[in-house]
Amino acid sequence: MDKNWIPNFKTVILVLGLWLVRSQSCAAEQLNPHASVISIPAQTKFRVLMSAPLNTDTVQEGDKFLAKTSEDLSVDGVVALPANCLVEGVISNVKRNRYVSTPTQLKINSVTVPEGLSIPLVANIVNHGGMARLRRGHMEIAFQASRPYPGCFIGAVPENLRLQDFNVTNLSAKRNQHIDLQVGDELTIELAEELRVPAF
Repeated sequence: MDKNWIPNFKTVILVLGLWLVRSQSCAAEQLNPHASVISIPAQTKFRVLMSAPLNTDTVQEGDKFLAKTSEDLSVDGVVALPANCLVEGVISNVKRNRYVSTPTQLKINSVTVPEGLSIPLVANIVNHGGMARLRRGHMEIAFQASRPYPGCFIGAVPENLRLQDFNVTNLSAKRNQHIDLQVGDELTIELAEELRVPAF
């Protein structure tokens, strides 16, 4: 064996050891239970502004729902979600029938905080009695929106169905009508589960 190779090998081992110690230190910092995190309780409501249009006549399965928080959301006097945080969702189901009114399903699934971190989000458009409301300028417009529930199934609920599967909003336009959400429309959404975000 070349004697000159031995110290080089030891140097490599030393460097790797230092790198491993540093990596573990970083991981410990990320998992530190004392890190500053704010919990936003379930059932918290906040308003968002549409960033992209959504029309039930033309939307396709997989299309995105894009909106931004319209104002700071605070918890115990501390800003948890600043204005202009991106809220995203996806159209999870589209069924069109010229004879029967069928809902378009919207699933809101993430919010992006200022650090650029995308956090899973479980939320719905607020509705009462199957009707939701949006603000467009000085106008308030009502549209049909509801949330499915386990009782909507006849017989046994499928075993592979999860609670999260009910956290969608049904956009249900009447026959020969449509729901048209435009850029700048203001909606109210409600958390279905607690949301944990980093403190700013």
